[in-house]
Amino acid sequence: MEEICDKDVCMGCWACCNICSKNAISMIEDKFGFLHPQINHNLCIDCGACRTVCPNNTLPIFHIEMSTYAAVSKNDDIYKKSTSGGVATTLSTFIIEKGGVVYGAAFDNAFNLLHSRIDSVKELHKIQGTKYVQSSIGYSYKQIKNDLKSKTVLFIGTPCQVAGLLNYIPNSLHKNLFTVSFICGGVPSNKFLKQNLNSYLKDAKNIKFRNGCDYGFWIEYTNNKIIHLQRFYNQYFRAFDNKISLRSSCYGCKFSRRERIGDITIGDFWGLSSGNLLDREKSGLGVSIILCSSEKGVSLIKNSSSNFIIEKHDISETFKFNPRLLSPVIKNDYVKKFRQSFEKNEDFDKSVGKILNIKYKIYEIKGFLKKNKILSSINDSIKSKQSKIGS
Repeated sequence: MEEICDKDVCMGCWACCNICSKNAISMIEDKFGFLHPQINHNLCIDCGACRTVCPNNTLPIFHIEMSTYAAVSKNDDIYKKSTSGGVATTLSTFIIEKGGVVYGAAFDNAFNLLHSRIDSVKELHKIQGTKYVQSSIGYSYKQIKNDLKSKTVLFIGTPCQVAGLLNYIPNSLHKNLFTVSFICGGVPSNKFLKQNLNSYLKDAKNIKFRNGCDYGFWIEYTNNKIIHLQRFYNQYFRAFDNKISLRSSCYGCKFSRRERIGDITIGDFWGLSSGNLLDREKSGLGVSIILCSSEKGVSLIKNSSSNFIIEKHDISETFKFNPRLLSPVIKNDYVKKFRQSFEKNEDFDKSVGKILNIKYKIYEIKGFLKKNKILSSINDSIKSKQSKIGS
């Protein structure tokens, strides 16, 4: 049998694994920590189901947004613990309280990020908060298919994970399925994350990637001590900010566009320019954007709206500040250099440092000069000399 799709465009969504009736497909980690399907040709019957379900071969239908909102949760506890406006957790609470279940990304005890089934409001903290790393779907799609026979299901994931799920679930079961994707800037691997944080993970019980609008790592330990690793000085965030550690399929992602798949898209409402929530955005408190792309999405937000402070807005407000709603990440010159270095030494921090340390040292020098008003003095001196030469 031919390959399911080209390796460079494989999204690692697990749809092929979930649909294979012969269990002939396994997900194997590559040298960078990203999972790819491997076919056991002794078990494969060449039915073609895996190729059909793959989002690279069968794209779900895209829809322009039907409505755009700025929103924050009315629940102060949810809002304070969330990285934006708390929309995902509030929707999850609404679904569970109505007898449904939620699937989202949660760390296990070894800090592997896995998609997990949540059926209790008390357990929602496990999937709360932004995580800048790819989750492993595992066989969640199979579980969801079974749940949909008797329950409402809310699935939260990347657009490509939503695409895999929508292709996998029969149309007859879509009625009770609500899908929420987030505005995604690409995903590094769990291997990169664990290498970077290896010396900090002993006795750790939780990792946060954001504290409101402040980025970095907040690592909580079993003794309740918390340490903070600043974004600027951490190699994982340096790599992520410069887009050199992403999965290959993230470069040129076909889902980074205004037209969306699924029911709802959420993210930070960067660029909010009006309304009663503007003060929160300006003061660094989180405000979420909600894009409804289906009648089901509109209905879910309408039915749960009493749980939000919510305002209608225009999507154009956020285009400048949320570029992944218009176009994908483009592979830059650093990506190849980083990957070549990692292949040789298998050391994430060392490979990132080799590519980016000089760049960040220049940032530090410029910051020091600016702070001490040395840079402006130099610029004034240059302008003065240029003026004299011109006269």
